[in-house]
Amino acid sequence: MSPLGLFGSRSGHHPLFNDLCRYHNLDRKTRHLLREVATKYCTEKPANLFLVPDLLRRASEDPDFAEQAPVLQELFLAWFTETE
Repeated sequence: MSPLGLFGSRSGHHPLFNDLCRYHNLDRKTRHLLREVATKYCTEKPANLFLVPDLLRRASEDPDFAEQAPVLQELFLAWFTETE
């Protein structure tokens, strides 16, 4: 990715998080969920949700996110498991 980002001239983890959400075509509801997870687990660097598998795994097992666990598990499988 260029220093200008995918969608404009920005730097830092929050713009990167937004760019990654756009790149993965995440809907508004899923973006909101990931922001909540980022707030709970990695407020300083929300883009780490796309890099650190344990964050999504922990969130999917967290009672605070019980209703959204299937979505979190689906993202985990899509991003962090190999397909043959």
